[in-house]
Amino acid sequence: MCRLFGMVGAGNAKHWLLEAPNSMRALGEWNPHGVGVGGFVDGKLQLDKSALRASQDPLFGNQEWLDRSDTIVSHVRDATVSRPGVLDSHPFEMHGRLFAQNGSIGDLARLDEELGSARSLVHGNTDSERYAALVARNIERNGGDVEAGIAETVNWLADTTPMTSINFVMTTPTDMWALRYPDARELFVNRVGLRDAAQGQRLLLPEGASGTRPGGAATLVASEPLDAEAGWIALKPGQLLHVRAGDLREEITQVIDREPKFRLDNNFRSPDSPPDPHLSEAYLARKQPA
Repeated sequence: MCRLFGMVGAGNAKHWLLEAPNSMRALGEWNPHGVGVGGFVDGKLQLDKSALRASQDPLFGNQEWLDRSDTIVSHVRDATVSRPGVLDSHPFEMHGRLFAQNGSIGDLARLDEELGSARSLVHGNTDSERYAALVARNIERNGGDVEAGIAETVNWLADTTPMTSINFVMTTPTDMWALRYPDARELFVNRVGLRDAAQGQRLLLPEGASGTRPGGAATLVASEPLDAEAGWIALKPGQLLHVRAGDLREEITQVIDREPKFRLDNNFRSPDSPPDPHLSEAYLARKQPA
C-alpha cells in the first residue's frame, strides 16, 4: 500500500517520523521495502533514501537538516511494482521538486510511450517514478503552471491507464501539493496549531491549543492519521491541496471529477514484487478490533 507523509511549516518532523503513535517508522513495519525523506535547506535539496525497513535505517528521522526545512516529504514503501532497491525508494527528485506516491499504475509501456524523451528522467523501475516524470514534463509543457501540469497528468492517466490509486505528495522549498485520486486510498490533512480566519488567512492558535503535539504551526498530509487527536480530515477524491510555506495559506482545487476508465484490483502486485506484508498474520492480527 505504501504510506505518505508531507509537512509544511514549523512542525516537529522527528515527532511524526519517529515518535507519534502511528509514526512513519511504525507504519514502515507493514511497508518494509524502502524508506525515504526529503526537504530543502536554503533552497538546497536534502534527500536520504534506502531499501531498508524504516526501523532498520539508523539515519531515518535523525537527519540534522529536518528542523531547518520548511517542507518535508517522506514515504515508506510496499513494493507492488519491482523489487526493493534504493533507486525505487521514494521520494523522487524531478526538476527541483520532490515527489512520492501511494498506489499502483498499470501499463508501463504506455506510460513510457507518453513520456517520450522525458523517459530519461526515470532511473529506476517503478510506475511511481514514471508518474513523477510525467508530472514534471507536463508542468514544463504548461509554462511552469504546477496545477495545470498536475491536472493534465491526472486526467490523462484516468483516461488511459489502469490504476489503484495515484495519490501523491510533492514539495519544493516553498510549497507542498497533495492529491487524492480516485477513492481507493484515503489521504488526510491536519492543520496543527492553526485555525481558519476570514479571507483565507491562517491564524496561530493559543499556546497549547494543539494538545500534546510538539512543534509550531504546520499543515500535515498523511495516508492515515498519525495520532488519535482530532483534526484529521480526508481529502475528497480528485482534490488537489496546495499549501505555501510562508503563511500556510492553502487552496483546494478539484482537478478531476470522474472515475478512472480502468481500475486495477486493490491487491495488485506485479510478478516480480515481494509478498504482500499486509496479508501477514501479524498485520491481520493488528487490524482486528480489541
